[in-house]
Parts: sequence; structure tokens; C-alpha cells
Amino acid sequence: MDRDEEADLRPARDLQTIYTPTDGKGYIQYVEHRVEDGDLSDVVSQIEKLKVSAPDGKLNVISEPGSATPAKEDIISRVSESAPPEINLMAISIHSCGNLSHHGIRSLLLNPSVQAIAIVGCCYNLLSERLTSPSYKHPLLRPNLRALNLPSPSPSPSPSPSSSPASTDATGFPMSNRLATYNKTGITLNITSRMMGVQAPAKLDRQGQRLLLHRHFYRALLQKLLLDYGVVHAIPLDTSDHMTSSTPAQPP
Repeated sequence: MDRDEEADLRPARDLQTIYTPTDGKGYIQYVEHRVEDGDLSDVVSQIEKLKVSAPDGKLNVISEPGSATPAKEDIISRVSESAPPEINLMAISIHSCGNLSHHGIRSLLLNPSVQAIAIVGCCYNLLSERLTSPSYKHPLLRPNLRALNLPSPSPSPSPSPSSSPASTDATGFPMSNRLATYNKTGITLNITSRMMGVQAPAKLDRQGQRLLLHRHFYRALLQKLLLDYGVVHAIPLDTSDHMTSSTPAQPP
């Protein structure tokens, strides 16, 4: 660097790098977005058109090895004009835990630009609940009984008498309206059933299934014994007063 040239000490995130258009090569654009229900309209709106503007200060230009670097004005014009009129996207979920699997599938329905999806499963596939309060832990361990990664409370389209807007997830299980409205009350599954129902097929072979079922069977059996013999008591659905004991009131 020439000693007379003023150094640009801005952070890397404030610098803009432009790759000159080359046949057979694409570009990477980073967009921050919180996935809540498969709606990627916020992401699509940011990548529909590649708009490049010259930033203040230096511009980092990367070209093909051995090729001459064109003028800055030509680069901006060529990159801007290279954006296709319509965007066809493929949504890829590399680590699909929790609700991300069916959120990825819903992105096909909610976003016309998404033409394909690729979902790589995870060991943690617990779906949230749409019709009932989350069955996670004792209310003293998590007072509001809400999953730590759930978005802001949203009312359920078909709430059951035992549900409330603050405790349900509109995109949770069941995902279909047919199951959600079946027999007027809908079909619900407990936390163990929802967890086991979406496991990877490799876990359901003869050996894997036997180990999985045995583990949950003895756990469920122990829970049944503890409840029947009064060692523990069922947690009421209404947990507004979570600092009080969950033991039901005894008759006088």
C-alpha cells in the first residue's frame, strides 16, 4: 500500500464486495430472517432484484483470474442488469429441528417463488401444539409453559375449550384443518406421540423401533404408577397461578 494512500479502517461488514458477472457462476446474498410459519415473503422481497449501489469509500471488486477489472460504473450496471425478471427459489433447511420441517413444506404453498425444497432432518423433531397448551415441564420450571423458541402468542384458528391464545401455536400440530376440526374438537397428541411420530425412518427398523418403544413404554408406565399412587398429581390446564401448588384441592 502506498504510504500516501489513506487506509480504509471500516469494519468488513460495512464494505461492499462486488463479483463481476461470469457465465456459469452465481452470487451469494445473506438475508437475515426469523422462520415462524414458512412465509418467506420478507426474504423474497430482498432478493427479487439485485440492486447494487456504489458505497462510500473503496469498492472491493473480484474478477476472474487473468481478466482485466472493468470500471466501477460498468460493474454496477452489469450486475444490476443480470438479475432475472422472475426469481425461482429452492428453500433448503440443513438442520430441520422442531417445526422447521413442516415450515419448509409450507414455504411451497405460501411463496410462489419457491419451486423446490430440500429438508435434512434432525434428531429433535418435536412439533408445537395448535389446540392445547404445551406439555413441556412442571410450571415451576417454566412458568408460562411456552417453548423457548416460540414466536409471539397467536390465536389458534380452531381453539379447543382448554386452549388459550397465549398458550397455542397456530402452525403447530395438527397442521391440517381436517384434523384440527375433526369431531368439532380436533385430534391432539401428547408430547411423546408427537415426538415419536416424526422420527426418521431409520429409527423405525426392527431394532431401532424396539429400543425406542421400550424406552418410552417404561417411562409411560412409571408415570402411570406415580399418578395412580398419588406420588405426583396432574398439572391443571389453567396455569395462570403458576406459583401455587398444582395439587388439586382436597374435599373438606
